[in-house]
Amino acid sequence: MPSKAAKLMAQGERDAALMDSLTASFARELTQVLKQLNAQIGGLVRELQTRKDRVIASRANLARAVRAQQEIRQAITDAGFARVMQSAVDEPLDRLAKQVLDGDAIANAATRLTAVDIDALVALKRVRLAQLLGLGNDLEAALWRTVLDGVLGARPVRDLVVDLAEVADISDRQARVLYDTAVSTYSRATALLTSDGRPEELFLYVGPADSKTREFCLSHVGKVRTRAEIDALDNGIKGYGNTLLTGGGPNCRHQWRRVSALDDELRALAGTEQRVDYVGAKVEALAA
Repeated sequence: MPSKAAKLMAQGERDAALMDSLTASFARELTQVLKQLNAQIGGLVRELQTRKDRVIASRANLARAVRAQQEIRQAITDAGFARVMQSAVDEPLDRLAKQVLDGDAIANAATRLTAVDIDALVALKRVRLAQLLGLGNDLEAALWRTVLDGVLGARPVRDLVVDLAEVADISDRQARVLYDTAVSTYSRATALLTSDGRPEELFLYVGPADSKTREFCLSHVGKVRTRAEIDALDNGIKGYGNTLLTGGGPNCRHQWRRVSALDDELRALAGTEQRVDYVGAKVEALAA
């Protein structure tokens, strides 16, 4: 029978697989939204006055570009940007929280969430949604600036359309990273709901050990650390401090799973560089 530690490691891989699945689903929906948005914004540009396929820097065009902000905002709404962001945090994060909390029972007695815990989960979801919706505001500003600059610079229409598509593409990548990071951070925050915050509290770092795994994560995966040790870690990525919540940084698929201080097998690993038996992982990828 697999040890409790091995079960925890396997649970970590299942959590990572679910997070990957959520991000892939989000990316598919977002791609359709941005494709529709590109079509709408492209139509807006083609309405500008042109001469030999080049935008004219006329007062009429400038007035049109100034008014474009509201139209871009409406286009983002019509493309379903907010709907996709909302759907990305509703059922998906609830499903992830349930899986994480079910896995918590492996190393700890099953814990019934209090009203405060439930309120905290709702608040965490609101924070993630606000982050994603904020990207829509950034996208609107970037698209509008590109249209306005394009008119003032009398850009070729074809070049201006390409520039607008590139703005949306950058936002696509940003949104995927933001969502993936939000999902993994939410997962870690959920696992910490029953934490008592003591410096000596023990955590096992779980998750994949493969070709996509950062050196930071490879150096810790499968090892037991105290909360004090984790607080002292630096993943080397600016803006991603507090490794208990951010792990290895953006797109990190790993988690610190709280373990019972009464578990002799895991407690014996605390303060050492030994790893638990990593069932199901590519062990050869692990750092020596």
